[in-house]
Amino acid sequence: MPKRVAIVASSCPPLGGGGVSSAHYNLYRVLKQRGYDARVFTFRDYKSGLVEQEIVRTGVPPWLERMVHLASRLYFRILEPGTLAYHVSEVVSATWPCLILRARIRDFRPDVLILPDHECPGLMIGRPPGCRTILVAHHNPARFLNNLFWRRHSEVDARLTIRCESRVLKNVDAVVCPSEYMRDMFEKTYAYSGPVTVIPNLVDTAMIAATPAQDLRAMLNLPQDALLIYIPSAGSVYKGSRFVFEIIRRLARQTSKDIGFYLSGSIGAELAYELRFAPSNAKIYAPGQVSYGTNLAIIKTCSFGVSPTLVENFSMALLEANLCGVPMVSFDVGGNAEVIGHGLSGVVVPYPDMEALVTAASRLMEEKYRAMMRVETLRRSTEQFKEDAVAEAFIRLMDGGLS
Repeated sequence: MPKRVAIVASSCPPLGGGGVSSAHYNLYRVLKQRGYDARVFTFRDYKSGLVEQEIVRTGVPPWLERMVHLASRLYFRILEPGTLAYHVSEVVSATWPCLILRARIRDFRPDVLILPDHECPGLMIGRPPGCRTILVAHHNPARFLNNLFWRRHSEVDARLTIRCESRVLKNVDAVVCPSEYMRDMFEKTYAYSGPVTVIPNLVDTAMIAATPAQDLRAMLNLPQDALLIYIPSAGSVYKGSRFVFEIIRRLARQTSKDIGFYLSGSIGAELAYELRFAPSNAKIYAPGQVSYGTNLAIIKTCSFGVSPTLVENFSMALLEANLCGVPMVSFDVGGNAEVIGHGLSGVVVPYPDMEALVTAASRLMEEKYRAMMRVETLRRSTEQFKEDAVAEAFIRLMDGGLS
């Protein structure tokens, strides 16, 4: 059984790194609990101020990252005018910190190296000598092409990034996809002859259980029985920021009582402006980026959640909420239907049917229905995504077997 495991992530604990960082952080914690000498190597934690013995942090100065993104925008403005391109610039800006990690990982001498696909860190890190290398296909830039609700993405940018990832795959022994949807996307995008296995993202359920709840109701001047609705990554265009105000407006209009909303993640200027016109009974808490533990603590006290996400792989936000007993309503995109048990731990509605999304959320405002679904949400998510079963599947793959 391999003992030393190197896990690469953009940040750890997740500092705005999204679901990929969250998934790798949870994997690290669970492997540590099972006796592995696991370490995390990050490439976007520039001077984070966090110091932990088993987390090696690197990153690039923000000014350098801005210069890389600016150069990329100018290049693609000429090459493919009117499109949005950022995947290549992410890969380029990760180059230097990943070169540093290459040496640090080799010093660690891991038996297993676990890489994310997002930003192609494996391009510079390579394969350490005698090391089994596993790539987790969370991202796949091909998913971001041709969507109605955001700016047209550059096909050249996506193709170049896919080419970079194809080079990484030459040094990869096995690929893990967190959902059937992502496996289908991976097989359509890459020519890879090795094993491709579906293993859901891990969540450290002991950490969730040990996280004390943080109820926002008193701070928002809400009574203890007031509804508090969770909207994850509310400011992200990919997570449906264009729909957030309308969701708040419609749900608040359906009750004469005050109602709370927790909007996680950073909020852009446009959404912040729209929220000024929310109904007076809508009490909104949008703190920007908070720590991973704080986010979980707040989610635990929410009544239910609504995620108008437009693209998804295997949503950690949905999974974490479900494991907190919080039912979620979301569009049927990506792997959402693999996380949410329709009618059991939430509701998935046809994409992009806003009427259906709001109608499903409105029903969860009914106390009896919501109470029933909250109980079923915790039961189903705990049963379907058993930490031990998911961990064992990953461990078998690390040992050279298939899950």
